[in-house]
Amino acid sequence: MNSFKNSGPALGILDSSPAHRQRDGGRGWFLFIWSAWWNKGWGRLLLIMALAASLAPARMAKSAPVARSGANTLMGSVVDDLGRPLAGIVVQARAGSQMFIPMVTYRLPLTPQRSSLPYLLGRDKGVESAQDTPIYSAITNSDGSYAISDVPDGAYIITPIQDGRTFNPASRTVSLPMRGGYQTFSRDALPYSEMVLVPAGSFQMGCSEAPQDCENDETPLHSVYLDDYLIDQYEVTNSRYADCVKNGPCNAPEKNASKTRDAYYDNPAYANFPVVEVNWHQARIFCEWQGKRLPTEAEWEKAARGSSEPRIFPWGNAQPDCSLVNFDNKEQSQLCVGDTSAVDSYQAGTSPYGMMEMAGNVWEWVNDWYRADYYQQSPQSNPTGPDDGKYRVIRGGAWDAYGDEVRTAYRMMSEPLTTLNIIGFRCALTP
Repeated sequence: MNSFKNSGPALGILDSSPAHRQRDGGRGWFLFIWSAWWNKGWGRLLLIMALAASLAPARMAKSAPVARSGANTLMGSVVDDLGRPLAGIVVQARAGSQMFIPMVTYRLPLTPQRSSLPYLLGRDKGVESAQDTPIYSAITNSDGSYAISDVPDGAYIITPIQDGRTFNPASRTVSLPMRGGYQTFSRDALPYSEMVLVPAGSFQMGCSEAPQDCENDETPLHSVYLDDYLIDQYEVTNSRYADCVKNGPCNAPEKNASKTRDAYYDNPAYANFPVVEVNWHQARIFCEWQGKRLPTEAEWEKAARGSSEPRIFPWGNAQPDCSLVNFDNKEQSQLCVGDTSAVDSYQAGTSPYGMMEMAGNVWEWVNDWYRADYYQQSPQSNPTGPDDGKYRVIRGGAWDAYGDEVRTAYRMMSEPLTTLNIIGFRCALTP
């Protein structure tokens, strides 16, 4: 039977309008006493208790519907952990939750078919779902400020959003209309335990013919100024990348194997080895998921050679050998490893900033497009590479590279969709 049972007295309409809340509060307690006498059953008694509580004035006032009038502007700013403005951050204002109790005629006692608690509380129909909740948004300007316009009166939760990053506070609750009220959010710092700060300043980029032979695309040697930045001390490992595949937007590498190992990427024995078989786009997505980015070619080279002199190799000007770098030692007809090595293997080959594996092991994707004559016209301050191109730059050499290919000035390029067992990457961050 799908209708209300008609035995017992009719209680009429349960009205949740403000004018009737006081009256319905008294009716709720009468309903409780009446039901105990009428039904003599604990199941029905508990059900009627819930209905009586829902009619109490205090309960009804707990979450009033958001008014839909007015045209307010929510203003504020977003800064980093050092107080510097952040541009391009999405800030959302979501309307507070609402609860509606529909106008329904009830006759008691209720039959089991229609006596479900969600129905009595008005939650099987007529309730505004999370998908229907109004959301208003804006993007921060260059000075970190935002202004969300045309927001109706009501209660709102304001939240800044950036993938992979958190803010303090995570959100703020405001009620409109209000007087003043400028909301500021501070982005939390990333754990920098495995990143190295490269201080702002100039360095010599490119190649000088003495004491080395230079490729045409490495010249001229020129001075470049870079703002300070952070860069990963180590190449991105299999375990770090797997975390993004499991919990983020990353796709698994093209192949599970490395050169000599059939089970490599998902093998715990190689968790601390560099991830390979990922293209430029996959590298970029991983870095962005961590709130970072790929380094520019200039940032990569400064981190590899330092700023005091144009070192030929990260460790200095001494010729490479298998104690310094994982490469193909052609002079001795010897592959040092013949495959990748752990990302912290060559302590003696570190750069002036303490960077590991900046020579050999795997080539590393950087952000720049490749152009052979770029150094002849690149800007002197914070160069970011050509505007477009066919190839992206890769740097540092790999386990199968010869000695001249692991020089700090050596440039190589590859199509962005290339996946090879000799290409990996590391990430950078503007603090």
